[in-house]
Amino acid sequence: MNPRRCRALTALLAGGLSLFCGAAGPTPTAPSGTPPSLLLITIDTWRWDYLGASGSGKVRTPALDRLAREGVYEREAVTPCPLTTPAHASLFTGLNVNRHGVLDCTSYRLGEGPETLAEALRAGGLKTAAFVAGDTLRRRYGLDRGFDRYDDSGLGTRSRGDWLSAGRDGAAVTEAALAHLRAQGASEPLFIWTHYFDLHLPYRPRPGLDPLYPRDPYAAQAAYVDGQVGRLRTAIEADTGRSWRIVVVGDHGEGLGDRGEDTHGMGLYRSTLHVPLIIWPKPPKPLLHPRPWGLVDLLPTLRAWFGLPPGRGEDGASLFGPERKDRWLAAVTIEPAVMFGVAPLKGIRQGRYYCLMNGSTELYDLVSDPDMRSDLGRASAHRKNLRSLRSIADRVWPGDWPSGAGQTPPSLPEEDKRALQSLGYIAGRVPSGRPLVHAPIGKILRDRSLWDRAREEFFVTRKGDGLLALLARLVSDYPASPFLLREYGVRLAQAGDLQGAIRRTEESVRLDPQDASSLTNLGGLYLQDGRDGPAETILKKALALDPAGATVHKNLGILYAEYRKDPALASRHYREHLRLAPDSPDAPAIAAYLADHPDPQSEGMGQPAGPVRPR
Repeated sequence: MNPRRCRALTALLAGGLSLFCGAAGPTPTAPSGTPPSLLLITIDTWRWDYLGASGSGKVRTPALDRLAREGVYEREAVTPCPLTTPAHASLFTGLNVNRHGVLDCTSYRLGEGPETLAEALRAGGLKTAAFVAGDTLRRRYGLDRGFDRYDDSGLGTRSRGDWLSAGRDGAAVTEAALAHLRAQGASEPLFIWTHYFDLHLPYRPRPGLDPLYPRDPYAAQAAYVDGQVGRLRTAIEADTGRSWRIVVVGDHGEGLGDRGEDTHGMGLYRSTLHVPLIIWPKPPKPLLHPRPWGLVDLLPTLRAWFGLPPGRGEDGASLFGPERKDRWLAAVTIEPAVMFGVAPLKGIRQGRYYCLMNGSTELYDLVSDPDMRSDLGRASAHRKNLRSLRSIADRVWPGDWPSGAGQTPPSLPEEDKRALQSLGYIAGRVPSGRPLVHAPIGKILRDRSLWDRAREEFFVTRKGDGLLALLARLVSDYPASPFLLREYGVRLAQAGDLQGAIRRTEESVRLDPQDASSLTNLGGLYLQDGRDGPAETILKKALALDPAGATVHKNLGILYAEYRKDPALASRHYREHLRLAPDSPDAPAIAAYLADHPDPQSEGMGQPAGPVRPR
């Protein structure tokens, strides 16, 4: 195809249709009897339009464009969730979010169940290795299943108390993957997964690229990742002992201000829902399944491409197969429920139509309106389409979902708990026992962006007035949110308003009495107020819900040391605190107390550790 003609057609294609430009490259052939190898590249927070091949003109990505030109390029594949952990869980299992049960990035773990991509490829004779760059893909979330090696090392934040997730630079991921490749046998078939986190905030300086995109740092990060993909491509081209196949895909997009959403996780619109997908080289068999394609389709497609047995019960479909009757794709985010205590956002795509629901309903024709600007939900001509999509949604998410969904919490080291708690994530739960009310989607997106900006301002300046003022407004606007009330209590305590902090934290506990984090906070606040009786009751409830909560043990140690004068009980809880949090900043004071109050029944247990005030 003429390249100019190809570029001209790009502007005319809508609804995520594929574009093939130029001749396909040669299909590598594995040595006789040897399975091909697979390089899976997932690019975190990668919008559909930040790729040169998309025709948007926003960024130059020559390495990725070459893969797209030589292989199969889907401009707008559909993610099932605009959050990293759930999206990757769907990619690896072929299941929708409601079926694999990983609903957010902190509170759920992928349990034992259907075979994952890594397990399927390992059973097919491939040696498996993963190199991930983001905190939300650590092995504690269960995505390491099937990998012989799972490298989640080297993740770091800007400094202590950073509200943004830990990550590592893309170059470090590439180096780790290349070192692994060099260490393998000459022809042993491999599955290597590399995950790049560079398009996720906070952005690192890119001296060679930032001047090219002075008003768009996100574009500089996309160009940087393109360079890393080029390095991997060069390495596998030099690997003559193996035949390689490559899949490159985003897990979700980024708002970048579209509809008032700065980041992702709250909205289910084009900017965060649609991602690029590249399959290289172009398979000898055509991909027959009509658009739209989804991340859930990758596992069944790769099974077919690699000659593996088909899975059972997968929601996705092999793209080599014909159209499934009544095919639909689901997308969901529970973040509105977790943060604001309002109904989660759900989306159903079938053919050209997309229905968005959170108590109210929006309907879009993605062929004629890919940017989702014209809501057809009230148009009489589309009532049948709307009823059909809502009927599908009712089957996917019945009744009080997700409050009845099974939660499998990951086992979190105390260091990770503290880090996540600083992000406001650790006790993020969907309120249960009452219906979740509707809130306008636009307001939710704008308020989440204001929240993120206020946290960043507090992180940079350490001045909390703006964050405190915003929380005062948010708890008024969203009175059913335990998360906001708990966070408001923490900030009031930091500002020296102990009674205000107690009132707000009590409200949070009233709304969600199973939230161990709020109970722990309330117990500590009661201790500061000299109310040791209520503090003991509350802290025991928190301990029953979270026996491995180091802060609960510390606060109980304070209670028994300072208020009850019971060194035996105090020492027991202090020792458990240090066992769970050996790097605790309170360790010196606790050690001094334990040195003065040895527990004969605990000789040799843990480290000596004294009373410290709740923080």
